[in-house]
Amino acid sequence: MQNSYDVKKRSPFKRIGGILIIALVILTFVSKTIYNYNLPVVTGTLPLNGTLNKIETVREVTEWAKEIKIYTSDDGHVDEVFIKKGDYVLKDQPLVKLSETESRMLARKKNANELKQIDWEINNAELDLSKSKVLYDAGIIAQAEFEKQTRDIEALYAQKETLILDSKNLQKSGAMTLYAPNNMLVLDVPIHEGQELARDECVATCGLSGNFILNCLVSPDNDFIIEGDTCKVKNLSHTFEGVVTEVRPEKNKKKVIVRIQSNDVKFGETFEVEFEKKGVETHILVPNGLVQKDSNGYFLYQIKQREGMFGNEFYIQKLHVYIGDNDHEYTIITKGITFFEPFVLLSNKPLKEGGTVILENEGDFFAK
Repeated sequence: MQNSYDVKKRSPFKRIGGILIIALVILTFVSKTIYNYNLPVVTGTLPLNGTLNKIETVREVTEWAKEIKIYTSDDGHVDEVFIKKGDYVLKDQPLVKLSETESRMLARKKNANELKQIDWEINNAELDLSKSKVLYDAGIIAQAEFEKQTRDIEALYAQKETLILDSKNLQKSGAMTLYAPNNMLVLDVPIHEGQELARDECVATCGLSGNFILNCLVSPDNDFIIEGDTCKVKNLSHTFEGVVTEVRPEKNKKKVIVRIQSNDVKFGETFEVEFEKKGVETHILVPNGLVQKDSNGYFLYQIKQREGMFGNEFYIQKLHVYIGDNDHEYTIITKGITFFEPFVLLSNKPLKEGGTVILENEGDFFAK
């Protein structure tokens, strides 16, 4: 009877103890849940060995690589114009027909009359000189007078030579036709039929067919594009390989001139130009988003492990490093890094030195 009484007496205490234990477990679970709820959740990653792959892409429109101007070789009257702006012409196709100008015809007639006149003057001067020779030999006229007549005849012959040369030049400029030197697209025709043109006057401006350039503006920090590089040039209709012919600074950008050759391309066509340079040397790389900066320089948030009030926990610590070059995705770490512990790649909350965090992909780095 006594034992039965003792058991009944102890039963309420057991129940109370059990309730307290359950309450403590629940309280611990709730406390840990609340504690964890306020912690940043981070995703970790490790550095890797690799090479940089620099890429920059721009969109530009085609322009003529070379404009060709067609000039007259002499003056002339425009009889016919066979082309207009926007025409595509083939090599040796006629562009403009010119005939002799009225002023040229008058100049040629004048030249012919002057030649006749000079011939008449020379003939008379030679007759007079023959007579003077007889008088000079007889001592009737002075030597000076005879020599003057000789010099006058020489001057007349020199004048005739000039007139003959002018005559040859005037005879050259008869009717002429100007032809296309290459396959070209006509950009401008600044003349019209009936117009009189001077020597070396432009009759047409053309773009050389199949030769285009793209004037690309890239970042001023771009240091990997150099003359002679090739690049990918593409749109929905075409894909080509372009060649970098020039790189120069321009205002807050860099201008990169890319040449493409294709008879399928049109002036003013839009293309996407992709410049890419793959590295050769292997480096320690981290994603660009990992690199932070404070007053002491560059650093990464390293994820470390310690004993906390609820067992093992993760915290972050700044690891100051030296950085090198970078591309659109990775940065080179030149000094200060190890491969043994992960670094914060992503975080849902702001981080602070020594702060506790929840590592979302813990199994990738630590044994649970």
